[in-house]
Amino acid sequence: MAAAAAANPAPGTLTGTATISGGTGAFAGAMGSFTFSVAAPFGTSQTLPFTLNGSGALGQGAICAYVLDTGGEAFPAAGGAGSVNITTAAGCPWSLSGPAGWVTNATSGTGNGTLTYLVTANSGPDRSATMTIGGVPYEAEQEGTALSGLNLIGSMAHLAALENWTTAFTMVNKGASSATARLSLFGDAANPTSNGPLMLPLAFPQPAAALSGPLLAATFDRTLAANASLIVNTSGAQVPPVFVGSAQLAATGAVDGFAIFHLIPGAQEAVVPMETRNASSYLLPFDNTGGVVLGIAVENVSAQNAVIPVVIRGQTGAVIGTAITPISLAGNGHTSFVLSVQYPVTKFQRGTIEFDTPAGGQISVLGIRTTPLGSSTTLTTIPALANVGTNGGSIAHIATGNGWQTTFVIVNAGTVAAQAHLKFFADNGTPLAIPIGAP
Repeated sequence: MAAAAAANPAPGTLTGTATISGGTGAFAGAMGSFTFSVAAPFGTSQTLPFTLNGSGALGQGAICAYVLDTGGEAFPAAGGAGSVNITTAAGCPWSLSGPAGWVTNATSGTGNGTLTYLVTANSGPDRSATMTIGGVPYEAEQEGTALSGLNLIGSMAHLAALENWTTAFTMVNKGASSATARLSLFGDAANPTSNGPLMLPLAFPQPAAALSGPLLAATFDRTLAANASLIVNTSGAQVPPVFVGSAQLAATGAVDGFAIFHLIPGAQEAVVPMETRNASSYLLPFDNTGGVVLGIAVENVSAQNAVIPVVIRGQTGAVIGTAITPISLAGNGHTSFVLSVQYPVTKFQRGTIEFDTPAGGQISVLGIRTTPLGSSTTLTTIPALANVGTNGGSIAHIATGNGWQTTFVIVNAGTVAAQAHLKFFADNGTPLAIPIGAP
C-alpha cells in the first residue's frame, strides 16, 4: 500500500493517491493512520485519488476516494445529456474538472450522487475531451456531422447484453490505409428502453484503446490503421434484465467484422456473422424435431418502418402456414423469438421460413439453434440463405467418426426444381467416401 502525500500534513486538506486491493485500503503517516473501504468494480487492485480533510492529524478527517460507474460516454453529432454515477464518502465534494467548451452545464455535489452534463451539437469532425471527476479520468467523445466516405458495411442481426449475456464485436481493417469505423447499436421493443439507439457499457480490452472504465455508448467512431483490428465487449453489471438488439457497421474503408454472443452460465458462444447482402428474401431452414428449437432474430436495417412478409414451408417445399401475419418493425428495429412458439405450425416439423424484404428496404436475419429443448446446453447460429449467389460454394471443414457427426442442410431457394450435387474431399484433396443418411 503506497500513498503519494506528505507524511506530516499541516492543518487543512491533504490530497494524493492511494492504492486499494480487494475493496480496502489504508493511508499511514507519522502522526497517525487512516483506513477506508471503497468498491473497486474494475479490478481487484486500483489506484484512486483521495482528499483528506482534517485538522492536521491523520485519522481526524475523512478520506475521499472516488469510483465512477463509467469511464466516459459517447455521443452522436446531435449531442445530448450525459451522466455518471459517483461513489464516495459522505461530505466528499465532486465536480467535473477541465471540460471542453462543448461540454456544458455540469453539476457538482458531495457524497454519493450523479453528475450530469450537456454536450452541444457538433458541426465539425469527431472530437473528444478527457476530464476528471475527483481526480479520476473521465472522457466524453462525439461523432462529427459528416464523415467523408462513410458507407454502411453490414449489419449483425442480434446482440444480447447484461443479465447472463455478453456480446463481443471484432472489427478488422482489410485495407492498405487507415479507416474510420462507426458501430451503432439499436434496441428492441422488448427492452426497458424500447426501440431506438441502445445505450450499453462497452469495454475496450486492447491497451491502446483502454479507458478508466466502460464507455457508455449507442454509437461511436474508431480509426483503425491498415490491417489493424478492434475488439469491443459489452460490459457492466451482469444483472437483469437482459437487453437485446442489433448492430450496424459503417466505415470509410474496407472494414469487416463479426460478433460473438456468450451465455455466461454454461459458457456457450455463437458467432453472429456480418450480413453484407441486400437480398429480396432470406430463408432459414428449421428442424424442430428431437427437442431442437430455432430462435430467430430479424432486423430492419432501414431507417424507415418495415412490414416484412413471412412464408413458412415444409421440407417438401409446400406452404404449411396460411394467413401468417407479417412482421412490423420500426426503423432500425429488431425482434427475436422462438420459431415453434411464434408459429406453432412448425412444431415437430422440418422446413424453411422465408422473410421478404420490403420494397426499398433492407433487412437482416439470423437463426439461433439450441438443443435440447429448454436447457440451452448447445448454442449455434444458423446464417440466413439468400436468393443471391446461385453458383454453389464450399464448406471448409467436415468431421465424422470418433464422436463427431456433421449434418448438411441443402435448400432450394429458387422457384423451380433444381438438382444439388454434394462432394466430399479428404485433407489431401482426394475423394472421401463417408457413410451418410437422410433423416
